[in-house]
Amino acid sequence: MKFIKFICFFVCCLLSTPSFSDELNLSIDKKVISEGDVLYLTISYDGDSHEKPDFSHILEDFVVTHNSTSRQYSMINGVVTQTKKWTIGLKPLKTGKITIKPVKLDGLTSNYEEVEVKELSNVAYVPDSNENINSPYFQIEQKLENNSLYLNQQGVLWVTIYDSIGLNNGSLNIDEKSKEDWLILPILEKPIINQETINNKKMNVINFAFAVFPQKSGDILLPLFSFEGDYVKNVDFGLANLSNQFGLFGGGIQSMFGETVPVRMKTKEKTIKIKPAINNVNIQQWFPVKSVNVSSSVSQTNGFMVGDAFSYEIKVRAVGVTQSLFPLINIKAVEGLKQYQEKPEFVEEVVGKDIVTTATYNVVYIPEKSGELSIPSVDVYWFNVNKDLVEISSLKEQKIKVKPRDGKYDNNVTEPIVPLKKEAEKQEASDNDTVITNNYFDFVLSFAEKYLKEIIGVFAFILLWLLYRKKNKKTANIYTKQVIKALRARDYKQAKSCLIEWAKIKFEKNDINNFRDIVLYARNYEFEKQLDILNKILYSDSEEALNVKYFIKIFEAIDKQKIKKKGEHDVLPNLYK
Repeated sequence: MKFIKFICFFVCCLLSTPSFSDELNLSIDKKVISEGDVLYLTISYDGDSHEKPDFSHILEDFVVTHNSTSRQYSMINGVVTQTKKWTIGLKPLKTGKITIKPVKLDGLTSNYEEVEVKELSNVAYVPDSNENINSPYFQIEQKLENNSLYLNQQGVLWVTIYDSIGLNNGSLNIDEKSKEDWLILPILEKPIINQETINNKKMNVINFAFAVFPQKSGDILLPLFSFEGDYVKNVDFGLANLSNQFGLFGGGIQSMFGETVPVRMKTKEKTIKIKPAINNVNIQQWFPVKSVNVSSSVSQTNGFMVGDAFSYEIKVRAVGVTQSLFPLINIKAVEGLKQYQEKPEFVEEVVGKDIVTTATYNVVYIPEKSGELSIPSVDVYWFNVNKDLVEISSLKEQKIKVKPRDGKYDNNVTEPIVPLKKEAEKQEASDNDTVITNNYFDFVLSFAEKYLKEIIGVFAFILLWLLYRKKNKKTANIYTKQVIKALRARDYKQAKSCLIEWAKIKFEKNDINNFRDIVLYARNYEFEKQLDILNKILYSDSEEALNVKYFIKIFEAIDKQKIKKKGEHDVLPNLYK
């Protein structure tokens, strides 16, 4: 009887225990996304199978960006169950509505899901919003100030972002194809941020400004910009732009709460017609700008002599051009003047909304003959975009009078020749030595007693001067070794720097700044020729080779030579920069 009761009790327990069956479910984190966004698909399985679900058919419409697996165990009424989850990141390959087909596992078939992929446009929508579903909360636009541009002419392009929630992070990017058709430069250090009410909605209006230069004529697309950022969902502090109070797209306090939602937009495609360069103008010399100012200066105004170097500086300041579009300025060669033209230097600045570029051309001239010589005129042709006509900005020819120089630099400094005295005169002087010594002995003794302090001061000065010369000699030797080391390593820039420092100590001239200054004090014709070769290698496209061994040999000879000063020379600034 007891056995029958036990069986009945056991059957009742079985009937009262919940029945668990295997389940396979499919879910997605968003129903609506924008083109380029990532969708997260989760497959949940409650069962004992060790197989993996087959979702290969999903790859027809998506690219997998992420894949992970997790397990979760639970106990209900004494029964232990496990749930496996597969999470997959998917980036859609097309726009529109996409059906995610069911997956299969161990004889089970999951449900299916549908996602809407919106084409990326200038308007971003808030997915899964409880109110104003699919209403625009973000927008991006671009606008060109002048729709009638010439090839290479500067235009001003404004990119504006409208933000009604408060962007948390973001970046503005230029389309790569646009970079082929336009040169694009920012003209604002920071965007201009204003708050406006648009359609009864408070908006943050963020303006970026760019200088744009079309690189081809005809019908081309305006530069395309895309924006990628995010905002924090389900958080409302009553401020539309809280994060921006701490800096644009800076990741504000809101990011600590709620869910981060991506925001992606791109500007609309707009076509503009670009006018070509005018006829009969070489494209290399095409220079469409608002204004051009040309000026020049000479490092000295008179006292020119054959062999003396001087610099001629030309400045061209143009409004509405960037460095890479600056035309080549032709500086003519002149008979009788050896010419070394350095590479131009450019300085760009933003004045208002214009890119203003100043090009500085430095030419070093060395007169090779005396008489009246001419620094040639310079003509800069440019196209005035305000008047639609070609103008010329010119520098007039300058006349200089060059005096002759007697002889060339002498490599060997000789002492003055002193006439020889007759033997009789020498003997007479020797006989008078004793008399002179006796007569002046008392005078010298009294003079020393009277001016003792002054004599001590003179000796102290001489001692300090000798110590200074010894220190300078030691420092000069250091630079001598550094010059030779740099030359052997073919590090010509370092060699130039050390040569200038060596020359300052060697010739005791702190105003030595370039090779021409060194030549003026070294006064060695062979050394001048070697410095000339080195200068061409540094500042031009010269392929002339430098004989390093020969250069070092001449340099060591100059270094050991005791230089006899022959007067001061005018040192020209800024030569051979």
